[in-house]
Amino acid sequence: MNDANVRLSDRPGTVLAVVIDAAATVPRPGPVRPAGARGEVRSVFIGPARCTVPAVHRWELGRFCALAQDGEPDALESLWSPRVLQAAGPGRDLLECRTAFLSTRVHATYLARAQEGFARLGDPPSAPPGPAEWAQAAGLLRLLLSGRHLLAYGEPLLDPGVYRERLAAVRRGAASWSAVQAWRHALVESMDDAAPGSRLPRHPDHPAIDALLARARHRPAA
Repeated sequence: MNDANVRLSDRPGTVLAVVIDAAATVPRPGPVRPAGARGEVRSVFIGPARCTVPAVHRWELGRFCALAQDGEPDALESLWSPRVLQAAGPGRDLLECRTAFLSTRVHATYLARAQEGFARLGDPPSAPPGPAEWAQAAGLLRLLLSGRHLLAYGEPLLDPGVYRERLAAVRRGAASWSAVQAWRHALVESMDDAAPGSRLPRHPDHPAIDALLARARHRPAA
């Protein structure tokens, strides 16, 4: 089954379901994503709810809000996906007030996520990188690009745009590891430079998020 061809009936209680393009994800350690997979489904539900699909990117609403306001990339970027499968009640509220979750703490969270990822890969890798390692490196570089864009423009960069071909070269192993590391360090430096003058507020809009959760407790999903 293609990642985007999901049955929402397998995800009871869902209030928001989106698809993140495969090029905008950070692959997890393990088998390489199949070539035909076009995206990754992420969803938010009002619990308790049972789910018959893997729940790596399926969050209870309160947990999702906590992660998003902490700047956790997977949760935060879900709110900017152009491919919305479902948005009901609180899910619509999440999309409408998505900027309430933004703050300059994304500087730290995006850098930490990238650092952890590269540390797992090794610096440099202890063995020649394989397809899975190159895919993870490309995803981590895309994450840094998104974090820099967030700090500069107030929204994540889900479409790699002009960086697509360069990231694709990393993904297929056509770039040297030294080139990957040079790009990585340049992106970290540019994020550090962008943070002090960022248009993002220092803190999320906690009253708006609390109000969203309060409405959700009194309004069932559509």
